[in-house]
Amino acid sequence: MQTSEPTSVRPAAGRPQPPRAEWLARLASVRLPWLSPAPSLQRALGAHISVRELLGTIEADLPLAVEVIASAGQTLRHSDQTVQGLQHAVNLLGIERVQGLIRARRHTSLDPAQPAHQAVLQAMATTRLACLFTNHWTALRTGADPEPPIWATALLGVVRWKLPLLAPREAAEIERRVAAGQRRVVVERDLLGVDVDDLTADHLHALGLPHRVTPLSPWDIAQAARCVRTGDAAPELPEACQRALQQPGVVSGLAQSLAQSVQDSWYSRRTRTWMAVAAVHLNRPLDRLRADLMQLALHASREATFTRGLVAPASRLLWEAPAPRRVLPRVVAPAPLAAPPAAQPQDLRELFSGAVRELTQQLGLRRCALFLTSSDRQRLGCAFAHGFDGTALVRGLAMPVSDPHLPQRMLRQAAGLLWVRDAQVATARQQMPAGLAPLVPASGMLLGVVMVDGQPRGLWWADTGDTGRALDADTSTAFRAFAQRFGAGFARLTRAQPPHAASRPAALAETA
Repeated sequence: MQTSEPTSVRPAAGRPQPPRAEWLARLASVRLPWLSPAPSLQRALGAHISVRELLGTIEADLPLAVEVIASAGQTLRHSDQTVQGLQHAVNLLGIERVQGLIRARRHTSLDPAQPAHQAVLQAMATTRLACLFTNHWTALRTGADPEPPIWATALLGVVRWKLPLLAPREAAEIERRVAAGQRRVVVERDLLGVDVDDLTADHLHALGLPHRVTPLSPWDIAQAARCVRTGDAAPELPEACQRALQQPGVVSGLAQSLAQSVQDSWYSRRTRTWMAVAAVHLNRPLDRLRADLMQLALHASREATFTRGLVAPASRLLWEAPAPRRVLPRVVAPAPLAAPPAAQPQDLRELFSGAVRELTQQLGLRRCALFLTSSDRQRLGCAFAHGFDGTALVRGLAMPVSDPHLPQRMLRQAAGLLWVRDAQVATARQQMPAGLAPLVPASGMLLGVVMVDGQPRGLWWADTGDTGRALDADTSTAFRAFAQRFGAGFARLTRAQPPHAASRPAALAETA
């Protein structure tokens, strides 16, 4: 159910924002769409289903899990107990009551064709990444049962999941401003008139859901960030700050704040601060923590549930922070073709920064884009783009690998290079997917297959844009060598498996 929304993105001057009580009342009326497909829900209603099988369905569906936990929370409202997690909630309710919840709303499934539903799914993907952080950090730090902190982390995202349904225009404006480099919490206060994190705590309390998060003060955050460990020995941490970092619930708040920050930008000052605080909390070197986070982001990006047309966290690793607007640089003649620098990139950002430098400065190309296959090899999506007008639209393109178009055929045949000359542009446009055909410039283009461990995993697109400069044989040859080197570097940086991924608990399951 979708409630009415405010009539404008920014209230008129002098008009007060809706008070917190009004936001809470409207949030209570929003019902989130479920992620589970109809066959999964039908199986969950079986007469002979076991608790384990029922848990498997619910764990894969964040909105359904929240409803089950909320229903269990209502049964404990007048007791001294709180719901510890999903399994505790199912045990409290019993199979029949859980099935009753599913039966009442089994026809409210997510529809990715609706922009608001897609925005809901994107917000849940941030929560999913935060849960992965919590799972990994709990195993590193205490080895305790990760389910309670995982679900405490998941519940922190509920208000941001609901916002695109409650106020779609405001939600879209928030994302637009954040993508332009503005700070999320500041934009949210500006447009909504409330602090979303404070609103989340009140909303969870109203639903009878546990809120086990202890926020860190700005002083604690600043002190912890200054004491980050970069060498063998960590700087001494002030005693008050150390006590604050050891409070129950800190790990969930840290995971949620860091996941939200990296989804906005991996390279912002806020992200660097939250990484430093997390490293101090875990007593780990900063570079080790950063490597763990990137591996977990790659793991999250392979999951089917939260990659359906979304921007995956690993793709965001390749995006530079928004740069300030500048006067267009003067056109410089391309430098002579040269060999790449001998030093190997240490992370994906360095790899892509070097790729752009080589393509633009050494080869004289103006535009480039990388398309990568999904983990199940069923989709081909744009993971990185540079130089295009409307780059965000290019980044959002995704196509089935099974389509009979030119890029997909190159992947299936593992063809190393295609040079589309100016006389072949019209034919190439006819053989391109609809989203790419208009982007082929009149001067031609280059497509190079990226081989990873002997398998075709993607394509580089490059061209000279609107300069009108034609491609030549030397550039084509150098581009083929570039694509081969890039594949080797990409394989080296992404080959390692995410820590503890194989042993993650059932609370992190995916939709069947």
